Amino acid sequence: MTPGARAQMTIEILDGLATSRKPADRFVERWFRERRFAGSGDRRYISDFVFAILRRFGELAWWCEIDEHRTLVIAGLVRLQNWTIEEFDKAFDGESHRPDALSTEERALVIEISEEPDHPKDMPVSVAGSFPEWLEPELTERFGDQLIAEMSAMNERAPVDIRVNTLLTDRQSALTALADEGIEAEFSSLSPIGLRLVGRKRITGSKLYKDGHVEIQDEAAQLASLLVAAEAGQLVGDVCAGAGGKTLALAAVMENSGQIHAWDIDGARLDSLSERLLRAGVTSVQSKRIAPDAGPDHEALTGKLDRVLIDAPCSGTGTWRRNPETKWRLDDKTLSRQVARQRDLLVQFADLVRPGGRLVYATCSVLNREGSEQIDWFVKRRPDFKVVPIPDVWAATIETPCPMNEKYLNLSPAANGTDGFFAAVLERKLHD
Repeated sequence: MTPGARAQMTIEILDGLATSRKPADRFVERWFRERRFAGSGDRRYISDFVFAILRRFGELAWWCEIDEHRTLVIAGLVRLQNWTIEEFDKAFDGESHRPDALSTEERALVIEISEEPDHPKDMPVSVAGSFPEWLEPELTERFGDQLIAEMSAMNERAPVDIRVNTLLTDRQSALTALADEGIEAEFSSLSPIGLRLVGRKRITGSKLYKDGHVEIQDEAAQLASLLVAAEAGQLVGDVCAGAGGKTLALAAVMENSGQIHAWDIDGARLDSLSERLLRAGVTSVQSKRIAPDAGPDHEALTGKLDRVLIDAPCSGTGTWRRNPETKWRLDDKTLSRQVARQRDLLVQFADLVRPGGRLVYATCSVLNREGSEQIDWFVKRRPDFKVVPIPDVWAATIETPCPMNEKYLNLSPAANGTDGFFAAVLERKLHD
């Protein structure tokens, strides 16, 4: 495809995505599946460009003073790819699936924004960081003077992390096996069971992945699974298990013994978990769909579980690198609804924890409203639970130096190279 045809397809994808509620990655994948004429290089270029525009949407729209997709693509070609007016004249001519020629106003825009610095003095903070303006107070509360650095990191492409299935292999063996398949990787910096891919080769086509020896999972989620501190032979509940990334990690930590109850409201995702369990060689998991507004409905488990992990539904602010469209879809009403749901889950499932057992609450959010403030609310309501500081749990489970000296786990792209993530470990007291 010519540069102009690539630009035109980018415009069309953004137009289609604007009226869809599908996640951007699934939308783009289906788009190309229906248009086989685009080669692999074209697909990669266009996908990367679409996601770059979604990540930097706020900034590009500010330059354009309009969010019309053709104009956004023009601004993106200038700000993100340094196109000159001469390149536009060659690529935008209305021929062979290329965009129409630039209008007088568009030519003026190209010239104007190509001469401007990256962050002019009059650029608002929310524009410089390309995040919704209404979230600025909460993000500032979380990151302080590191706000722009963290939001800039959120606007970069996320790496691909994989978790080694220790039931079937070890990290060094997995690294070697990947190299034999021509896939370069390196040890994760924080997770002792993680690898980070180097380059752009797809892991899902590798024999190692197909045989269940590795799973795609961000390093932050790997750490959260380890901090559950589940042990062989225990009874564990995984709430909001979804497709089972953390369920599989817990099963490996528990050496495929004991029992894990995986609950979710989405039956289709639990079906996907069944396939992954089979591939990973895991036999210690029972999955069950639960109603959205109901508790676990397992009276026999009340006060019996050694560990309960609540990976709560949230704003997804920690995953903006991977799902950039979600930051522009989020509003305060939706966020408040998620906060209420998180509290319901804490109340509904806390009673399953035995005295001396632990409740682990986690979200892929960087907002205190969904993290530390939720735990503060919960321990006031349930004084029979106490917070176990993350450094203490880390020392007993992960053993490497803990990257923070705080009672909660707060990870972020700029500070830790992971998705944004929050986790808290609470222990149910033996006596009230």
